[in-house]
Parts: sequence; structure tokens; C-alpha cells
Amino acid sequence: MQCSRPFSSGRATRWPNRAAAPATAASSASGGLADDPQMCLGPELSVVFPARDESASICEVLESADRALNELGTSFELIVVDDGSRDGTGDEVRRALVRCGQLKLVRHPQSLGYGAALRSGFLVATGWFIAFTDADGQFDLHDLAKLRAAIKHADVACGYRLERQDAAHRIFFSRCYNTLTRCLLGISVRDCNCALKIFRREHLDLLLPRTKGYLANAETLVRAKRAGLRIVEVGVRHFARKHGESKVTLLDAPGTLLRLLPLALQVRNGPLRVELAAYRPPSYLTVSTGQPAMAERHDQARKAA
Repeated sequence: MQCSRPFSSGRATRWPNRAAAPATAASSASGGLADDPQMCLGPELSVVFPARDESASICEVLESADRALNELGTSFELIVVDDGSRDGTGDEVRRALVRCGQLKLVRHPQSLGYGAALRSGFLVATGWFIAFTDADGQFDLHDLAKLRAAIKHADVACGYRLERQDAAHRIFFSRCYNTLTRCLLGISVRDCNCALKIFRREHLDLLLPRTKGYLANAETLVRAKRAGLRIVEVGVRHFARKHGESKVTLLDAPGTLLRLLPLALQVRNGPLRVELAAYRPPSYLTVSTGQPAMAERHDQARKAA
């Protein structure tokens, strides 16, 4: 499927009460963006889509995201991280760049893993809030309206799937995984791996995942809990995958379980924050943008500041 529908201009409206969340120990110590909204000159929201071999769905997902976010009335950017796709996913996104000023394409030369893709996307994000979701079309980004409302009084907002549209065995193993993360990591959310979450940019140095694989969701939530951040949950809709196949298989289960305990020890005993400068996008990473339209909006923001 090729991207054919004209994208919007990503209008630069404001989210209300952007600094209304209660101060936490982490945010008050950060001296970061929450203290001065004018310090964030990018859009209100960055949405990161880690993608590997999603050429059949990526254009439909981006067009749907564009519609949903414009209906929310917020300025935004869409960041696709092509994690070493071999089916032309990156080429599909590259063709969309010429019509979508708020779109960024980040490319890994080879597959580095789900967590690595999230990390690359987070590091190039410029939004006041950073959200992420999968590129398979199983979520409706209209539900970001509910997460947006929830994060006004929190630091991290997590979706949980109300009626999960997956095979029975996947739902069973997901429940087992959620139980293990509660026991080993102390994560109390009901749907740890739900791929629709949003957090405040000021906490990026706390939440940036170090793991490269599918434990990135669990790691992020453990770090948030350890930092004393307030986490809220919101029910979101879930849809059956229409194109392609899930990149998570039952063969991943043993390795994931074996890495849970070391992750628990690493996160609980390791340094709380990271130096973001040490995690700058590596030299082999390529980032392309629909730059003219985005640059114009950023210039307007700077003049207004």
C-alpha cells in the first residue's frame, strides 16, 4: 500500500494545562522543561512508531494517526523508526515525507530490537509529551485523547486493552507475563506490554530504555516506579491485525523470561538517571524529515517565544 492521501499541516494549537501535573520528586529535581513551557520549541506531542517489515500497514497507520491527532487539536510530529526492515517499509515512509512536514523517518541499517527502536525514536523526539505505539494498526490514536486527559495529573499514562483482539494463546501468555512482571519487578499495571503509552519529556532521562528487546515496556515502567513518578492507566480499544504478522512469537518467551530477573536486578540497583548525551543517536543512524513545513512551524514558535 502506498501513501497517497494528502497529509495535514500539523496545526500548532496548544494542549490546555500543559504544566498542570503535580510535582514529583523526580520532576522538581530535574529543573527541566516543566519549569518553563517556552523551553520546548517543538510540537506538543511526538508519537513514535517502531516498525519492522510493516510496509503493508504503515501508510494506513500514518494516515489514521494524522487524522486522529488533528481532531485532537494539537501540534504533533510522527516518528517512524524503521528497524532494519527488508520489505520496503522505510521506502513507503520516505515517499510520504514530501507531503508530511510533521513526519520523521529514522532508519536502522539492521534490526536492533524493539527497545532499541524506541530509544532511537525517543532521542530524536522534540515534543513536550512523547507517546509510542506499534505500526501494525491495532490501536486507534483517537484514544490518545483519553491518555492526554489522564496525564494532566500524572507523569506516565498507560493504555490497557479493553477487549484484546488476539489469539487465545497470545492472551494467555500475556497474562502469565503480566503476573511475572508484578512478582519480579513490582509492576502493578494490568497490561504491561500494551503499546499505547505517553509520558512527559522532562522524564526522558529516567525512562529511556536500555534494553534492546521486548522488555523495554517493563523496564520503562520499573524505572518510573523507582523514580516515584505517578502512573495512571486508561482503557483503550484494540483491533485485530489486518496486515503482516506479529514480530513476537512463542519462541521469544523463554529468552524473555530468562532476562526478567537480571533486568529486575539491573534496574533496581543501577543508576536512576542516564546522561542523555551518552545515548545520542549513533553515527550509522539516518534521520529524514519532512523538513520545510516543520522548520516553518518551529520558526514561528521561536518568534512567539
